Amino acid sequence: MEKVIKPLLKMILTTLLVFITPFVLPLLLKIFIWAKFFEDIDEFEKIIKIFYNAYPIIYIILTIILLLWFFHKWDDIKTFFNSRDLLFKLGKNEISARRVEEALEKKEVNQKIIKEMSKEVENKEVIEEAKMELGLLTKTNINNLCEKCNKKEIENENDSLRYFAAYNLINVEAKGVLHRIYNENYIEKENFKNIIIQGYKRRNEKNIKFKKKDINKIADSKYETIYDGLKFLNIIEPSENDSEIKLTKTGKKFVEKYIEKKGEVWMITATMIGKYFQTKNMELSEIQVQKLTYYAYVWYMVINKGKKLFEERPQAWIHGPVFKSLFISMRYDRRRFDDGKVELDRDTMNFLDIIYKIYGKYSGNELENLTHSELPWQIARQGKPYYEYSEEYIKDEDIMQFYSQL
Repeated sequence: MEKVIKPLLKMILTTLLVFITPFVLPLLLKIFIWAKFFEDIDEFEKIIKIFYNAYPIIYIILTIILLLWFFHKWDDIKTFFNSRDLLFKLGKNEISARRVEEALEKKEVNQKIIKEMSKEVENKEVIEEAKMELGLLTKTNINNLCEKCNKKEIENENDSLRYFAAYNLINVEAKGVLHRIYNENYIEKENFKNIIIQGYKRRNEKNIKFKKKDINKIADSKYETIYDGLKFLNIIEPSENDSEIKLTKTGKKFVEKYIEKKGEVWMITATMIGKYFQTKNMELSEIQVQKLTYYAYVWYMVINKGKKLFEERPQAWIHGPVFKSLFISMRYDRRRFDDGKVELDRDTMNFLDIIYKIYGKYSGNELENLTHSELPWQIARQGKPYYEYSEEYIKDEDIMQFYSQL
């Protein structure tokens, strides 16, 4: 170390001397005149001009001498610099010169290994695997190799990550809504929003951390997070006119795996009620199932003073009240509708058994005529010819007012 420091100090001092010489000339002038070394300033000026003309040559000569003097023991200097590790910073990342050098050396060694291996091994797949292990494959090479990988395993891994993210995103209300969409095939977007927001507000209304003004904003934000998150994760998708929400294929698998198979009834749906009636008699027609479900909806609400058996409202179709989700399930997803798998609590099943006992003995036409004779359907159909299709909802207040008087 001492052998290196001394030459460095000599170099610094000599360089300073060479560079400051032109700046000390005025001081030297005063000293020389005071000591009467020159007779007058004119004589000194002539000498200075000669010096300035020769200065570049003198500077070059001194620099060469200095370099020769400094580097005459090159091994010491080389050892000094080799012992230092240069460090470059790029943002939060650090690049070490020594590590780069080591990486390059390692790469050269690995390339030699592969070269020797290629001479002895004819199997190209083995060579490619060795390159991957030694880190010699580019991104393009790896992508090409991935085409030979088990694509199913990669897709399953991606689905698992997607399901994990979705399950941690949703709350109790969202689970219930997804359960409902799974059974009814769709839900109105506005209804989806109201269930999430109202459920969140109901669970946090006594939370002292939230002010009344804040809870509305927080609930709206919670809905947007759930909706945007599920859409981003490809669990749900909006309809073309953005009025309804459906499950994607991935979403159906998610609900089957993480919600339906848990055996919990998150929310009763029209389809679940229809399926239960179907288990009572597999010969029931679509009209019979629809009307039995309608009367279950009606009388549950009347008996429980406005509390609904399920959220979906009936529509006033040509052949009487119809639940659209139940119609879709029976018409386009019959295999799953007929599988007999429906989980309801004991009280609900007892209530449905009573409804079936009263109305199950009537044919589809008889039940249709019965609903046509009742005011709620007539009010919803008001002003429309009997043959005109309509999706007008039958109002709950009309149902309560009419059937409460019977």
